[in-house]
Amino acid sequence: MQNSDLICLPPDTCNVLIVMVNIHLGNLIVSLPVIERLLEYFTTPPTVIVDARYVALIEMLGAHKTVLAYPAQSPKRRGIRANIAPVAAMARLAAARYQVVIDLTRSKRAALLTLLTAAKHRIGFKKSDLSWVYTPRIPTENAVHSLERCAKILSCIGVNEVPPAVRLRPPHALVDQMAARLRGVQPHPGSPFIVMHPGAGKAKRLWPAERFAAVADAVVSRHGMDVCIIGTGGEKDLLEQIRGQMRQSTSAFILNPDLYELTALYEHAALIVSNESGPTHLAAATDLPIVTIFGPAKEAVWRPIRQENTTILRGDNCDPRCNRETCYAERRCLTALKTDRVIEAIDEMLARTCARKGQA
Repeated sequence: MQNSDLICLPPDTCNVLIVMVNIHLGNLIVSLPVIERLLEYFTTPPTVIVDARYVALIEMLGAHKTVLAYPAQSPKRRGIRANIAPVAAMARLAAARYQVVIDLTRSKRAALLTLLTAAKHRIGFKKSDLSWVYTPRIPTENAVHSLERCAKILSCIGVNEVPPAVRLRPPHALVDQMAARLRGVQPHPGSPFIVMHPGAGKAKRLWPAERFAAVADAVVSRHGMDVCIIGTGGEKDLLEQIRGQMRQSTSAFILNPDLYELTALYEHAALIVSNESGPTHLAAATDLPIVTIFGPAKEAVWRPIRQENTTILRGDNCDPRCNRETCYAERRCLTALKTDRVIEAIDEMLARTCARKGQA
């Protein structure tokens, strides 16, 4: 089979596997509305396999399902010992005898995993690294945003529309645990705070650290809020650098939550200001207002999946010659964005948030 219109799976289809083993959090968040729609469609709960780091996020989806953890991968996984766990996972999938596999990625890793299942129907995208694996292959023409592209896979269940953004709701116990943790680390326990994520996957996507520090100072002085600076262990120096450059550093604190904990942190925060990054996309699956700074990434393709209460900022447009590996414009897409514009966007977002609360 070559075309998506040659197959329309009935709701009572059994033994369905949904594959989303992409290593990037942003890609996982983009796929969540599609995963949720597939889970709601089938009467027999499908199985979803995701990178082990994201299992807790999939489990927050309300529909019934089985979740499998694919061993956490890095962009470059080398060595025989490092590949034993993924190979073992693939072997288990091959033995499970799935009838239908729906691959939401475009990667070689996922394509090989899909092929090894030997499923009768292996559904994937026409524009994939190993598109010959799939029967049928789903075209993605006329789709701009990454969610629109991912949603094209829903044609296999007769759906030709983009599903709405999901709302991840962490368990109450986790939210309470985060509240207790905040009481122990927040400079002014119980006071409002914003979340600041100054990191990103690549250095060329980083707005200058000293500007984040200036924004943090403005939030403290103008709104009387604390600032929670978040990041991974590998971003520790950056987080400390920003706090160290703040004049109001006594109102800033640093946290390194995992993704599960981060959803609970968002329940307590007033807003997130960040580079375009995984935590930004995760915030779009919650109610947290977003002010995010885009650099090389294209807003039309990678803007957060939730448009409400989301402000996207950038400096200049990229040089037409710029590509994924090389910047020809000295990062003007980032550096042309001045601190005052970010502070203004935060002021506007917080004012709208207060107005909505007053109307509630």
